[in-house]
Amino acid sequence: MNIIFIGFKETDNDYYKSVLKSVSNENELSFYYKADDAFNAFRNLIIPFQAHVDLIIAKFNLDGYEFAEFVDFFRNSLETYSYHNFKLSAIPIVIFQDEVSNDVNSYDVSNVIHQSDAENGIKFLQMVKDTVKNWRKQIYNDLEILGVGLDYSFNKIDLGYTVKVKSHQTEILSASFVLKQANLPYLWLNKDFFEIECIFRRN
Repeated sequence: MNIIFIGFKETDNDYYKSVLKSVSNENELSFYYKADDAFNAFRNLIIPFQAHVDLIIAKFNLDGYEFAEFVDFFRNSLETYSYHNFKLSAIPIVIFQDEVSNDVNSYDVSNVIHQSDAENGIKFLQMVKDTVKNWRKQIYNDLEILGVGLDYSFNKIDLGYTVKVKSHQTEILSASFVLKQANLPYLWLNKDFFEIECIFRRN
């Protein structure tokens, strides 16, 4: 998994590399100590080169920004990322709280984790897995909305109609994905994954 940490101390790096080693190689973890550095990475690297990101984990208290401003950078974006397949506005974001007292219910984020939970490596790892899995499951819903389905049957859809009318209804998949008419190129995303989730939902 490609995970971006924002606002953490440099001394935290080794801990998270160790905790996440079962799901991420060290070179798949990026650490930005300031929000501005992360924004610049998206503007100058991730968006231009269409890199893939699985998850953002950001401290609630970021130097120079209210957390709402930080989240809005992504949620208000019209950009795509990851080979132009996904809307940047839907990228999964986790709030990392140093203090439980902070009210974070109003923020448009995928999950919240507290410092005390993060100190439990097993619990932190499971939170990361669950958050990313829930995001990936939404792709199934998007494929159904687009009328593409599990077999990527683009021939079943009216391309012009779908891009103009339906692509704005998807949570994650972008209009560019529909225009390309190509399967999503991710090893973790396959028919078996979706079929297992469908069975789980029916039960």
